Amino acid sequence: MTREHPIRKYLLVIGSIVSAVAVIVLLFAATDARPQTEAVIFEPHTGSSFTIAVIGDSWSAGAGSDSNTSFSSFGKVATRELGVKGVIFAARGTGYAAISSAGGVYRERIDRVAAVQPDLVLVQGSVNDTRKSTPNEVRAASKQLFVELRAALPGSTIVATGPMDALMTDPVETRESSRAIRESAKEEGVDFIDPLAGKWLPLDATLFSDGLHPNQAGYDLIGAALADSLRPYLR
Repeated sequence: MTREHPIRKYLLVIGSIVSAVAVIVLLFAATDARPQTEAVIFEPHTGSSFTIAVIGDSWSAGAGSDSNTSFSSFGKVATRELGVKGVIFAARGTGYAAISSAGGVYRERIDRVAAVQPDLVLVQGSVNDTRKSTPNEVRAASKQLFVELRAALPGSTIVATGPMDALMTDPVETRESSRAIRESAKEEGVDFIDPLAGKWLPLDATLFSDGLHPNQAGYDLIGAALADSLRPYLR
């Protein structure tokens, strides 16, 4: 009877272990690749049933704020000032066209937004689209989102905001992306709010936590301006 060489036996064992580890890694990678966007809910203190759902990126997630979560984001500031319920669907690195493994693109959240049955859906213009997507890509992706949102929520008001400048973004690219969103919003009957025209966030280093994200003072300014812009929809 032929005896198996010890080295061969050792290599077979090592090979089996490596294969098992590879399978586990692939399984975790597949799990992590699925968009994960948990809704953050802010209940009003006024008893109002009016609900605003926000679809956004790291700015909606409050990156750079005091708590670095949506609990300190501009959406929380705005809904608190308006006295309404807020439900935020935010994922870092995402946009209309800009994709992230953390949350896909904006339109992948439509089913979860529709399940809330909000009175108003706010779609935040993203610095990720400004930096990673062409105006044509943003125009096509925002148009598709507006069409699908309207189909999923025919009784809800849809409002889109344009992106804002940050310390590390190109102002020309920001305005091109904003124009693309405004054009598709007009085509689909979606209201458009331009934070650039309203000068919601000055390019002041004291209002930013880094080159791309506001700090709490910056989010407070954005939230207050957003509340003023959305107040007419509550009447």
